[in-house]
Amino acid sequence: MRFSVKMTRNDWMGTMEIHTDEKSGAVWGIKVLENGYHVIGFSGKRNNPDFNYSFRTKENLDRYISEWLERLGYAAKIRKERAASRKAARAVGHSVAVGDIYSASWGYDQTNVDWYKVIKTTKCGATIVEIAASRDETGFMSGNSSPVDEVIGSPKKVILIADEPGGKWGFKATECSYASYCPKGWDSSEGYTSYA
Repeated sequence: MRFSVKMTRNDWMGTMEIHTDEKSGAVWGIKVLENGYHVIGFSGKRNNPDFNYSFRTKENLDRYISEWLERLGYAAKIRKERAASRKAARAVGHSVAVGDIYSASWGYDQTNVDWYKVIKTTKCGATIVEIAASRDETGFMSGNSSPVDEVIGSPKKVILIADEPGGKWGFKATECSYASYCPKGWDSSEGYTSYA
């Protein structure tokens, strides 16, 4: 029989000496060993550690912690910039229009291409339908896929994801694919593979 135990930060760090970075909110615990140091670090609200390492020297430990905090700061800066960019894009709005064509490539050991057409737009969303594709085989079980004006799916409402102010925003087409605007419209072409 298998048991699953949810460990908290306190469970992970136990009797370690706890340190906190005020700027990032990161927490790490250090335990002095006979031949070095054991350290466990957490960022965000996670209960699983970002790392769980041992170091032979205090210098290596301090350098690793410093680099880790620097990476956390950089990631926070990027998240903040992206949020500001998306907020600015939402304020301006999108230029998605009825009739625009979108494609979504997805797959693990093969590349599938789905095509979508916009049939209605709102301030932050759109109604799309999946459309058929024509496939021209150019190699062994691979080739190019192009959109065909034939509806094969039912209308579906999607939330447009802000890429840039006034731009042709994309959307999450399925659980495993993101659809991007095709500037060539009906003349668009995407590569596919069908071997597995």
